[in-house]
Amino acid sequence: MRKTALLFVIFLAFPFCRKEVVPVLSESYDKEGIRFSYPKGWQVSSDETFQEGKTKTRLINLDMMSGEAMFQVIVLYSETDEAFFLSTVDSMRGRKKEFFVKNNSGTEVQEEGLVALNDNLPKGVTLGVREKYTVQARGETFSYLNRFYFSQSPGLSLFFTTQTAAEKDNQDEPIFRAILESFQASSKR
Repeated sequence: MRKTALLFVIFLAFPFCRKEVVPVLSESYDKEGIRFSYPKGWQVSSDETFQEGKTKTRLINLDMMSGEAMFQVIVLYSETDEAFFLSTVDSMRGRKKEFFVKNNSGTEVQEEGLVALNDNLPKGVTLGVREKYTVQARGETFSYLNRFYFSQSPGLSLFFTTQTAAEKDNQDEPIFRAILESFQASSKR
């Protein structure tokens, strides 16, 4: 009976002994009030600022050099709310599907819809949603996971999007999370 109880305690304790792999963020980006860290093998592929009406917007793309994953930041130099975030996510989804079908004849895109990410959000994130979609093109099927996050700083609204192949999500999600948690933004440029 004692051995059984001891084995049961060891069995329960084992999952808590595993070390979580923490990505090494050895590179950093610091430009015009935006600062974050990212791993080697990634690159900032673009950083653009543009004006739409009264709202100034900045778009920063961070890509894995192999092209297998991406992290995007949209900085609105104004404060918005969660309803605006959700409507923006919805419009981004529509453009993505249109892009795949328009540029690749015979391509089908199936979206599984948005799922709220309520538990264990990265530090500083107030709202998150996830979607999975499948692209069928030229006889092959690819499944992707996107995450959309919303955060605010004084005078700023921040939208983050991530994309990776569904089968690589367990490997890439901790990297996305670490980049998100390193992110700092200021409305002073």
